[in-house]
Amino acid sequence: MDEKFVLKARKELREDESRKKQALEHFREWIKKHPYIKQIRQDDIFLLQFLRTKKYSMDLAFQSFENYNLAQKKYAKWFDIVEKDFDKMMDLYQNGYIYPLRDRDEEGRKVIFIQLSKLDPERFTSADAIRLSAVVSTALLEEEETQIAGTATIIDHEGMTMKQTSMFSVTDVIDFADCIKSSVGRHKKLYVVNLPPFALFLLEAARSRLNDKLKKRITIARDMDDLKSHFDPLLLPKEYGGQYSEEEHKEYFEKYFKTVRPKLEEIKARVVDWNKVPGMKKSSESVGSFRKLEID
Repeated sequence: MDEKFVLKARKELREDESRKKQALEHFREWIKKHPYIKQIRQDDIFLLQFLRTKKYSMDLAFQSFENYNLAQKKYAKWFDIVEKDFDKMMDLYQNGYIYPLRDRDEEGRKVIFIQLSKLDPERFTSADAIRLSAVVSTALLEEEETQIAGTATIIDHEGMTMKQTSMFSVTDVIDFADCIKSSVGRHKKLYVVNLPPFALFLLEAARSRLNDKLKKRITIARDMDDLKSHFDPLLLPKEYGGQYSEEEHKEYFEKYFKTVRPKLEEIKARVVDWNKVPGMKKSSESVGSFRKLEID
C-alpha cells in the first residue's frame, strides 16, 4: 500500500500496526463468542472494513458488524441475488448505469459514476439498480485504499424521465437510505448533477433519513460544467472531457471484480441463527421474519 494511505490511516483513523493487530485479535475473539453469528468471513481485509469505518472504536465496529449482517437479511430483496438476477444486473452494468472511475480523486477516494439515463425502465427494475450499486460498493471495499480514503459518488440525472422516477417508490428510497446507514465504508461525498425538478422529492426523501453529517456531504451541481468546478474533470469519462472512455473505465473495474468476486461469495456463505436475533419472530415457514428491528 502506498505510504500516503498509511499516513492517512494514521492521521484520520488512528491506525498503526500494533493497534491494528490487537483490534483484529479482539474482533475475532468477539465473533467466536457471538450468540447468533456462527460462521462468517474473518480475514483481515473483511474485518478491517468495520474497524476503519468506525475509526477503531471497538463497540461501534461490533455494532456495525451486526447491523451489516442484519440489514442484508432485512433487505433480502436486494442482497439475496440468484444467478438470473446477477446476469440481469451485469447487463445493466454493461449498459453503463454505474461503474467506478479508474483513478482516485485528490483525496484518494474511489469515485462511483452513475448515469440515470442508462437505466432503461423497459428492461430493468429498481431492484436491479440497487443490487448493482450494492455489489459495486461491496467490491470496492476489498481494496484497503478505499477502506481508508473512502468513496465519492456522482449521480448524473441528465436525460432522466418521469418513467424512470416512478421506478423508485418512496419506500425504495427510504429503505435504501436505511441501508446506507447500515453499510460499511467511508461515504465521503455525493455529487448530484442535472437533477430535474420532478425528482426533487426523491432527494428530499433520502435526505430526511440521513444525519446532518451525511447531509453536508451532498453537493448539488446544475450540470456537468458546474460539476467540474467541484471535481477534477480529467477523472471523468472521455465523453465528459476526461482521459479514458466509458468502456475503458468499465473494463478496468470488470477485471478487478473478477478477482474479488470469490470473496464476495464468502460473505453470502455466512451462517446466522436468526431465531436468536433480538426482534426476530419465529416462523414455521421460514427461518424468521422481522417484527421490529431498528438498523441504524
